Amino acid sequence: VLDPFCGVGVTIYEGLRIGRKVVGFDLNPLSIFIVKNMVRKGVNFAELESTFGKIAAYLKYLYGDYNLIDFESQQKSFLKEKAGIEWNELAFYVFCNFCGHKVLLSNENRIVNGRYSCQNSDCKGNKKNGGFIEPKNCKRDGYKYLYSVIRSPLDKRRVHIPFDEERIRILNKHIRFLDEEIKKNKIEIKKDEIPLNWDRQHEDLLCKKGIKTFQDLFTKRNLLINCLLLNCINKLNTSKGTYEILRLVFSSSLRDTNIMSFTNDGWQSGKPTNWSKHAYWVPSQFCENNVLTSFENAFNRVRSALIFNEDSNYKLIFTEKFEDLKEGKGNLLLLNTSIDEFKLPENSVDIVITDP
Repeated sequence: VLDPFCGVGVTIYEGLRIGRKVVGFDLNPLSIFIVKNMVRKGVNFAELESTFGKIAAYLKYLYGDYNLIDFESQQKSFLKEKAGIEWNELAFYVFCNFCGHKVLLSNENRIVNGRYSCQNSDCKGNKKNGGFIEPKNCKRDGYKYLYSVIRSPLDKRRVHIPFDEERIRILNKHIRFLDEEIKKNKIEIKKDEIPLNWDRQHEDLLCKKGIKTFQDLFTKRNLLINCLLLNCINKLNTSKGTYEILRLVFSSSLRDTNIMSFTNDGWQSGKPTNWSKHAYWVPSQFCENNVLTSFENAFNRVRSALIFNEDSNYKLIFTEKFEDLKEGKGNLLLLNTSIDEFKLPENSVDIVITDP
């Protein structure tokens, strides 16, 4: 079975499960990396879970008490205790293209999708005057932390805790601590520019939104924590198999910790989601998710898949040569290249299946 554009490997996996020899091509090295690790068998789960525990402990150190809030309530008895932040809500600022007033693109100021009310009561872009502004026509000016979402220790319902001056001070103190950790570990944070000729620039307006590098897709805090997390994984004293699985977990967790995550009361029970939009769509109001929680969730997803593999009866023998498949010395060949550059022997493939 051959898949010339194997992506995340559905054809590869299903081919292996029915006992076929399988070949997968993809130009994207991440694709080959994902497929290789998602079909993996013979995992050392004791080593994997022990190493994950060390990473989780390190992330807890990076958050310290900065991710806790004093929760007070007056019910039958006075309660005061620490509550963990599930996520923070933030919103972008723009300058009104009519009056120059600074406008917060929060859900409260949204009229309909893509249209917001200027807070200047004299502006023609104010909702009360029958007007609106469109963020795509306005200059960007950073973002603001709005509130944190916690679980009430009393009844487990979600509670919004606004950011006041004291909480902003604590936030900035946390960022300074993370900056020091970056310096201590001699980590260089790169600036990988997003190509201006991408079709995504036209549709998602990345440059117009002030997002010029891939690093700009994260809040400063989450960018620093993710860089420290990656550095921690890279320095692990563990087997190659465990290391690659944890790199896969890290890659998977990034989908939750960037600024493309958002909430909607009608989806996911109001929890942060990122699968509702594609590519690089950045909402005006977005979430800063906890990196530790996101990494734990990604780890559990990957571990469940690997356990399922162990319970499946397919065999897995990697090979680097097509000839080995023909001779029965292996049953999986993954190639990070174009099929156009590979000379397949005549009559060597029974079926081609792909989803290009």
